[in-house]
Amino acid sequence: MSERRKRRTQSAADVELAGQLPGTEPSPLTQRTRRKSNARQARLVAFPQQFYPGISLQNQTHMNLSQPVFNQMAFQTPPMPVYPPPQMVNNSFIFTLLQQQREIPYTLTIDKTRVGKAVLTAQQGVQNLTFSINNNIFRNAIPPIDISPYIIHGNNFLQFCTFGFPNPIFVELKLEDIQNPELLLRKVIDTFPAAPLIPHDPFTVPTQTLEYPGRGFKCQHYQCFDLKEFITRGVTQNLWDCPICRQIIPFEELRYDRDYNKQVGIFNLSDGEDATNSLFSDLSNPFDNNSLFLD
Repeated sequence: MSERRKRRTQSAADVELAGQLPGTEPSPLTQRTRRKSNARQARLVAFPQQFYPGISLQNQTHMNLSQPVFNQMAFQTPPMPVYPPPQMVNNSFIFTLLQQQREIPYTLTIDKTRVGKAVLTAQQGVQNLTFSINNNIFRNAIPPIDISPYIIHGNNFLQFCTFGFPNPIFVELKLEDIQNPELLLRKVIDTFPAAPLIPHDPFTVPTQTLEYPGRGFKCQHYQCFDLKEFITRGVTQNLWDCPICRQIIPFEELRYDRDYNKQVGIFNLSDGEDATNSLFSDLSNPFDNNSLFLD
């Protein structure tokens, strides 16, 4: 080994020994050797290409290793399915339910006072349904399903589950009108048109007043029947024939005659009956002795 190499090796040993022994004053040669080592490390950091030509520093200014990498990643959540809105046909709601859905929510506004019965049915081939109505759960219920007791006045919340169905299905919620004679009577009086004028009456002139006089739209007689009794009989016995002319009267063709009792009073007066409460009861009798026309 040459003298120069021996001195270099000895200097490196002195540097290592001086770093391990506390309180040891490094020699000038040791200090000089340490400075050269620090200089080489500085050049390696400042100019890595000279030592590692394969490293590219084009994006070095954009590197920020102090932040976690996952904070810079963008996560996209899958879009929520768009459920078709229900279709209103007459008194029924028609639902198109997508397949393989855990919860399909709907909110329906229902007038409970006009609903007599609510029945849930499904298309042909659907053996059972799993759903909830206002937090009342039905699992594998066989349609048709009567859900009338669970309908409330106002907003009703429904949820359907379509697990196990490979294709969309159609479900119908049918609402039947309430069969209450009082409500039906008010509907005829308040919303239906007035009874048509009958100029010629081939039947007997009426002599009895009625509480709710009415007749059918197609009836040709002026004489009326009591609407309340007629509707009650129709609801309870399913008999909707006119008691006067015997033709069938659909509920939509019933008419209320507001002036009937007034006309009956006039007919009774013309027949010579006691008309104390008639429209002419306050008129003076021209044949009375106290008349102004007699001396």
